[in-house]
Amino acid sequence: MTRVLIAVDDSEDSVQAARTAAELFGDSAEYLVVNVAQSLDSTLPWGLAMPYHPDFGIGLYAVPVTSSRPSGYEIADEDTDPAIDQAEDCATKVADEADVDAVEVVAAVGDPAAAIVEAAHDHLVDVIVVGSHKKNWFQRLFAGSVRADVVAQSDIPVLVVT
Repeated sequence: MTRVLIAVDDSEDSVQAARTAAELFGDSAEYLVVNVAQSLDSTLPWGLAMPYHPDFGIGLYAVPVTSSRPSGYEIADEDTDPAIDQAEDCATKVADEADVDAVEVVAAVGDPAAAIVEAAHDHLVDVIVVGSHKKNWFQRLFAGSVRADVVAQSDIPVLVVT
């Protein structure tokens, strides 16, 4: 039996990715739907963007951040982290909208790409399915791409639905 992890957020792209996974893998697969809420202390991967630097003048400069970032994911207690409720609701909503009969819904807090890959390993999935947001280069610069990070970090096959 194929185990499929579907990584979702609150976008229509996630619903489409879940529908596509259900069409491709059918009723015989087991589906794990994962949504990751970013922790409040997370920052851009290369640091904070500063609009002014005293030595270089006006422009955007990457300032390295020394605070620790979550390296994976943690299943937080609902009483201690309200983001976990929101993440679980999002995953459940996408699974329902896509008509995917999820064996399990996982809500996590942390770095999204690392959490998705770690959840895939923890649940012994065969393939990870992610949607692809239509972002231009400027949006990717500041928001990053969870899809690209999952593809880069995963040793499990990743299906990108566009």
